[in-house]
Amino acid sequence: MTTIKNYQLEKMSAKELTSLWKSIKSVYTRHFDTPIQDDYLNKKCKNAVVARLRVIWNGADAVGIMVLFGYKLKLNGHKSIVYRGSGAIDKGYRNKNNLSNFLFYNVLPQIIRYRGYAQYIIEGFIHPSSFCISQKAVQKIYPSPNMNTPSKILNLMETVKEQGLLGGYEFEDEHPFLGTYPCNVVQSSRENKRWENKVAIDEYTEFFYQLGAMKENKAIICIVPLSVSNFVLSIVKSGKERLRQLFLKKNNLVMRRNYNHS
Repeated sequence: MTTIKNYQLEKMSAKELTSLWKSIKSVYTRHFDTPIQDDYLNKKCKNAVVARLRVIWNGADAVGIMVLFGYKLKLNGHKSIVYRGSGAIDKGYRNKNNLSNFLFYNVLPQIIRYRGYAQYIIEGFIHPSSFCISQKAVQKIYPSPNMNTPSKILNLMETVKEQGLLGGYEFEDEHPFLGTYPCNVVQSSRENKRWENKVAIDEYTEFFYQLGAMKENKAIICIVPLSVSNFVLSIVKSGKERLRQLFLKKNNLVMRRNYNHS
């Protein structure tokens, strides 16, 4: 039986964090080709003002992990909070709303609590599916094929690199938002073909591949400014996208029925 449990890591002791991580880190080792120590959560929670975890359990086995850590920093003299989110979910337990639901659930209270701060989520996307979902669900997200990236977002990207908040990523001079991460992305030839076909019909998939993501474990790092307005507009945008998908699905069903009766 699949269950979901949420954890407020900032309220847990170092011993509890180590024990919890030992019981779930096998999910990360299946997805990321990098050594992961037992004190991973303790290190991530150090200096974090917000530290949250969601685990998807299949009985006693962890099959999905989503984490969120928020750190205070100064950007161009202004107080800011940068949230680092990431997730690893086994195939068969993935849902389009898994990560977005987790982030909205945990971030919205912080937007209100720290309303005197400029707040941002930074997320890396190694696969076009999660990248496209985010682009279609979030009103303001950078980089994007629909918007120019403001200079303050470019400056923020350089600041978080300098302060080590993007640990694990290696950056070259190809693109400021393109980083290499040691993960295990394996696709069948059929899946590869399906995504290659989408390049011609989906602007976000085209943008993802044009930047050079996925090849050689390269990920696109995206930044989302957190504000009440962006939150509300993203809900509206996400709702419109769901209606569009339902409309397309309904039309496809009608076309199939007409074809079968012809």
